Amino acid sequence: MSTIRVPKIVPSPEEDSEKLREAFLNWGSNDALVISILAHRNEKQRKLIQQAYNQKYGVDLLKTGERKLLIDQIRGFYKVPSDLSSFELAVLLCAFDRAERDVFLFRKASAREYDVMSADPQEVPPITDSELLLLTEIYYDEFKRKLLRPLMTLYRYEGPEVDIMLAESQANLLHEKILEKDYTHEKVIEILTTGSRAQLRATLNCYARKFGNSINKDLKANPNDTDLKMLRVCIKCQMYPERHFAKALWLAINIPEIDEERLTNIITSRAEIDLQLIKKEYHRKYGAHLDRDIAEHTSGSHREILLALLGVGNAEELC
Repeated sequence: MSTIRVPKIVPSPEEDSEKLREAFLNWGSNDALVISILAHRNEKQRKLIQQAYNQKYGVDLLKTGERKLLIDQIRGFYKVPSDLSSFELAVLLCAFDRAERDVFLFRKASAREYDVMSADPQEVPPITDSELLLLTEIYYDEFKRKLLRPLMTLYRYEGPEVDIMLAESQANLLHEKILEKDYTHEKVIEILTTGSRAQLRATLNCYARKFGNSINKDLKANPNDTDLKMLRVCIKCQMYPERHFAKALWLAINIPEIDEERLTNIITSRAEIDLQLIKKEYHRKYGAHLDRDIAEHTSGSHREILLALLGVGNAEELC
């Protein structure tokens, strides 16, 4: 469920592109105008703005701005300028269409010099086809590559049909391999990464019914095992994405120094997908309102663009 508020009367793409041109060429002088456009248009409308901008000015919308906010190398290599502010990152991610944003976030995460699996399992890039996010920043061992590759490259059928007999056999196989501690078996990876979410849900429900535990509980036999951790995150992100992101946002906010980059990545990438569900889960689990927490812990234009994406007009609405 999207949180994007599109106005009842939407200006033409040509008008929006003219306003953005002026704002980008005088960067920092009218952040509110940039927010009013990029945070209040759906993906199709933003694409039309990009096309209108290119036709009128002969330059890509993502390559404009005195501060080189949206510089050439972003489009070509999806590299992140080191001096991007949190607001500029949010604008950049809003300007991308979904596929571009996915690639950008994955490349950005993969460029890190440490393995997130030994650190914090929350910063994750969205995977377009399956609308899931899988935890990874850089993967060194063969198992992680084997697990990630099908999630990133295969088209996955997402219809409601379920094969009960298949679910039974898959549940049995998963239980067998878990008992054998053969967590990296190719069939385990195949079951968890190549079927539809409806089929996976049926398999995991069958597993819990037959063996008395949820599979994630059985995969916690060794909490420090990174392979098990990877499998748990893989399952959680596919089956319960709103729980994963609610926890990620809570952890990003409730630390001594708020993780603005993580907040920006998640809110911009989920605003048109399931941010409404994430907000509800955040309130259910933590007894707090995500928009109020964002308003309290962020500031300036960065706060305003995040609140706009959350469906709140401005911080004053929360008072």
